[in-house]
Amino acid sequence: MATSQNPKCTNRNPEVQPQMEQVEGQRNWAELNVDVLMVIFGKMRTIDVLMSVGSVCCSWRNVAKDEPELWRRIDMIRRGEQTALIQMNLTKLGIGQISGKRMELIKTNLTKISIDRSRGKLEEFWIEYFGDDDLLQYLCDRTSVLKSLRLIGCFDVSDKGVVETARRQPLLEELELKYVYYSKEFPELVGKALPNLKQLKLNRIRISWAPSKGEGVQ
Repeated sequence: MATSQNPKCTNRNPEVQPQMEQVEGQRNWAELNVDVLMVIFGKMRTIDVLMSVGSVCCSWRNVAKDEPELWRRIDMIRRGEQTALIQMNLTKLGIGQISGKRMELIKTNLTKISIDRSRGKLEEFWIEYFGDDDLLQYLCDRTSVLKSLRLIGCFDVSDKGVVETARRQPLLEELELKYVYYSKEFPELVGKALPNLKQLKLNRIRISWAPSKGEGVQ
């Protein structure tokens, strides 16, 4: 699990460096063992590991980038906290307020980075209020060992996209859809596609369009 250290690698954030340097009687946090860092990072939110850890020091950044075990779970739920952290980092770069589809695109790109870092070991994938069928396809192209999939408020994800994901993830045991639109036939299709499914949570509004009678909600 050890991550190679680059002696030429310097801190990305000079304001943090004095705090990381060895002071007599104090621990040098930059020299923490990789196994210890893995435990620490494993308790952090995905968004924090993506956006905050790398600015501390080179050794922390290397672990965050090079240890696929750290990315077995991607938890991009709690959108308010994610949005606040992303906006804070953008503000430091002199970028103004971001919202709507632009913020969703940033979250999607960060999620793709997380998927890539897992190197095929991703087992739990949870997202909230962003993402679409293309992101699910990106996920399936890079892992086939998914066991848990949670989609909350992902309005651009179709039931067809979820069923196709289910067919490509035979080990999936837990599937949760919350505030996601799907067809009446969806539960049966998912059941047939997932022989190992142990838990299916569906909390949704199913919309049925009847042109002859006008728009209606079933």
